[in-house]
Amino acid sequence: MYFTEPESLISAIVNIVSNVNSVRHRLKGRSVRKLLLVAGCLLMVAGQSIFAQTNGDYRSKAVGTWTNLATWEIYNGTWAQPTVLQGYPGQNSSPSIVDIFNNVTLDVDLPNSIAPRINDLYIHSGTLELSSHDFTVNGTTNISSILSDNDINGTVIFYGPINVSNTASWTSIDLYSASLLFYGDIVNNSFSVSLSKARASANIVLSGTGRIIIDYFEYNGIFTVTNRTQISVGSGLNSNDLSGATWINEGTLRYFGTDLLMGSTGILTSSCLPQDPGQKLLVVTRLLVEL
Repeated sequence: MYFTEPESLISAIVNIVSNVNSVRHRLKGRSVRKLLLVAGCLLMVAGQSIFAQTNGDYRSKAVGTWTNLATWEIYNGTWAQPTVLQGYPGQNSSPSIVDIFNNVTLDVDLPNSIAPRINDLYIHSGTLELSSHDFTVNGTTNISSILSDNDINGTVIFYGPINVSNTASWTSIDLYSASLLFYGDIVNNSFSVSLSKARASANIVLSGTGRIIIDYFEYNGIFTVTNRTQISVGSGLNSNDLSGATWINEGTLRYFGTDLLMGSTGILTSSCLPQDPGQKLLVVTRLLVEL
């Protein structure tokens, strides 16, 4: 992560120093020392919250593949290229944060079921290409640039929330919906999100000002998906027909499939329901149905 001192922090420092100087001539000895100690503590807290890195964090420094150590820098008090013993992100330890600033291509399967894993992932600029490999994020995923998965092979799991900014692009091609699993909420503010197949693996909320286009959205168990954004489903919603799987529609759902909406045993909750769920085009909102 790259940090610069924000103007607000500089102003705070100036104000603290100014206040100390204004009373220095009126206070003596221990009182002044206590005041300076308080000011120092305030600066230390501010510094930790804004500038601190965790040992073992990684950031990309060049275009390259995931396993190429020259692609990365690791933080251990300072930023430096990782050694062979330290390895690439997720090889020998679970980095707290992985920051992407360049085009990086995943060329190795990172574990799905056991540690180490990536904790938080930030895609600031460039493209992270997952290709045909397994990839798991334990914590938060923040996408401000491009996340791509252009191969039908590999399993990708997001255990934490996903935040997609309005500048981001996220595309995924999967052979099976079980190859892309969501355990956390998704806040999407982009109109460049296109997923072929995915599954809800927990109760999740979809929100944001953008739009998600997906061909098949299925369920990995009896879970509830609450839609508060725009979703376009091309072929199937709960097409694996899990009984009790629930879709609560509080946003806009455009359904282009020929299968029954939510299958024959799923549950669709909305203020108004279609008379014929098998229509080619269906828009469901809290107040609107268009056939």
